[in-house]
Amino acid sequence: MKKALVLLIFILLLAGCSTNGINTEKTKGEKSVEDKHVAEKNKNFYIDNPQETDDRPLQEIGRVYEDKDGQATLKALNQDKQTVTIGPMELTIQHVKAFLYLPSPDLIDFFHEYTENEEEFNYVKVFITVKNTSADTLNFNPIAVLETSAGEKKNWQEDFYLEGLNGDFKGKEDKLGNMGFVIDKTNVDEFKWIKLTTSQVLDQNQKIISKEKVIKINF
Repeated sequence: MKKALVLLIFILLLAGCSTNGINTEKTKGEKSVEDKHVAEKNKNFYIDNPQETDDRPLQEIGRVYEDKDGQATLKALNQDKQTVTIGPMELTIQHVKAFLYLPSPDLIDFFHEYTENEEEFNYVKVFITVKNTSADTLNFNPIAVLETSAGEKKNWQEDFYLEGLNGDFKGKEDKLGNMGFVIDKTNVDEFKWIKLTTSQVLDQNQKIISKEKVIKINF
């Protein structure tokens, strides 16, 4: 009986040592327990974009994450959700992130169209939802122009996420996704704010329904 008890205690001690000896350092493409919790929390709002790494684990400034699409370092973050109305269009900024990004080799050619520094660059990602509250088909661009606190500007045609958030919205239609813009001339470590200017809201006859609005995001 005593031998069995001693053996049981020895096994338990070994199990404890084994647990304490686990290497919890995150390796390439793996998620820690914290990362998995964040991913689970945000899974209903995630769209796997082929142009960029999965940024869900990146919730703290300076955090680095790497997967098959490349390596991203979080440089700036605003998670204060805000909703604005542009006439019948309802735009919600879910969150905004800025990254230092090193894309995987197979994506370098793609980013050559957006920057001359395609092997390593900064970019801003804006995660949004857009809803047409009317019964009519309307034309709308949620981010027509993005401007940084350093005066750098990007227009909607420079969005590299290409998730189809610009253009026509059918009656009562809503869309969810990201828009991303390469930032070449602004030091993202010194980001103070960005301004997002929407387009006008147009009907099918190109008549202006509502004027554009400017949304300021502080960091």
